[in-house]
Amino acid sequence: MTVTAGMLRGLTADGITAFHGVPFAAAPVGVRRFRAPEPVLPWSGVRDAMAPGPVAPQVLTPLERRYGRPGARQHEDCLTLSVWTPAVDDAARPVVVWLHGGNFVNGSGCTPRTDGAAMARHGDVVVVGVNYRLGALGYLFLGDVVEGEEGSGAWGLLDQVAALRWVRDEIAAFGGDPDRVTVIGESAGAMSVGALLGTPAATGLFRRAVLQSGGPAGVRSRSEATAVAKDVLSHLDLRPDPTGVAALRTVPTERLLAAQAAAAATVWRAAKSAGGAGGAFAPVVGTDVLPRHPAAVMASVTWLDGLLIGTNADEMRIVEALDPDFYDRSAEFVRSRIGTSFGRRADQAERVYLRGREPSDALVHLEGDRRFLIPALRIADQVATAGVPTWMYEFRYAGGDLGSAHGLEIPFVFDSLDADGSRAMLGEPTPVSRRLARDVCRTWAAFARSGSPNQGGLPTWPRYEAGRRRTMIIDERPRVLDDPAGERRRVWAGVETDAAVTVPADVARTPRDLE
Repeated sequence: MTVTAGMLRGLTADGITAFHGVPFAAAPVGVRRFRAPEPVLPWSGVRDAMAPGPVAPQVLTPLERRYGRPGARQHEDCLTLSVWTPAVDDAARPVVVWLHGGNFVNGSGCTPRTDGAAMARHGDVVVVGVNYRLGALGYLFLGDVVEGEEGSGAWGLLDQVAALRWVRDEIAAFGGDPDRVTVIGESAGAMSVGALLGTPAATGLFRRAVLQSGGPAGVRSRSEATAVAKDVLSHLDLRPDPTGVAALRTVPTERLLAAQAAAAATVWRAAKSAGGAGGAFAPVVGTDVLPRHPAAVMASVTWLDGLLIGTNADEMRIVEALDPDFYDRSAEFVRSRIGTSFGRRADQAERVYLRGREPSDALVHLEGDRRFLIPALRIADQVATAGVPTWMYEFRYAGGDLGSAHGLEIPFVFDSLDADGSRAMLGEPTPVSRRLARDVCRTWAAFARSGSPNQGGLPTWPRYEAGRRRTMIIDERPRVLDDPAGERRRVWAGVETDAAVTVPADVARTPRDLE
């Protein structure tokens, strides 16, 4: 088949045609490093598109080695995407664009767990998985180090915009409809979707959004990002001036990754000692790319045709597993954390979180609510009140020792339970898990098709309203409950929350249940 830049040769299996490693922008190398993405360069002849392209350079955490693409080739020439389609025709099917998670420092748009073939087959949709720049290469903010660094601190976000523009211009040739694009993201991918909702350059490039375990608060201020940039430069023995920034564009990738990891560890330790969350790299607010904090525009995204948002019941089990310090938390520590957070409402919060729980378990749920559930509820309240059709879920299906941990819903969304990464987290698929994966995958595809998750596979799913807060509980017996987190939501009223949590690779260790 032919796109604007040239001809592609894909592959067909089980009724789905896939094209992998398709460039959507020029390689961000050499003079294009730390620059906004530029148009893809044409090629001659037929380009093989049968295998995923290189992943963005990254330091693999135990989590990524276990569930991602650990053997994938890394290269800065990573701005490619994968497309799965039921047919290369003019059927104008709905389009799903997947933005992967990984704390803005890990991951890729095409892993065994996020293979789009099943969703394309179940839902008669076209699925696109995007690679975007990560870590320092994607989010190092130099705008307050050297004047004139436009787009600084948001190159990864601009990569996503470039991919959406490619979808707008090219997806019709793959059987897709550029006017029916749904963007789905998980964790940092969901934070990316939230940021895109506040990015002027993304206006008109998608109509619907799915936020899985993340939202618009996963951004950094200019001052925070400048401190990280100066730390990275320091680790590379470069000065924070035009000469140092110029030299930064020639630093070998491996050295840059080492400096990135060192800076991220500094942020993590400082945040942890203060009892908060820490992440060094993310889109930067107050720039030409992202002028306002995206959380501030949630009430004005009335152009959205629909929002599907939710969290998992045991989000922080993943972090507990990666950071063994979580296992040693005492009841006194949890009470201290509660007292710091809730003040005069501490007794009420202790009853909510410590009642009948081990301290470590209480901390998992306390921090999971702080960083995922409560922000998601607040977004849903805002968007639904603004009149956007909104649907809320809570994923409770328990997978192995990690319960309904962060990321556990992914193989259900993609119906990829047989993938190696999925089996590592969930174990051997069962008839119940297979049925649930099929139904969840069809439901997400139904949302992309019509803006409603109904007519998919799950039971009738009513819209979310700030009054009743009806929520789909996704487990062995999916059902709708009114305000299932009401007690916890009320105790958080008026309390600030963190958006997410990151664990740098040199801090994370592999505990027994991830080995």
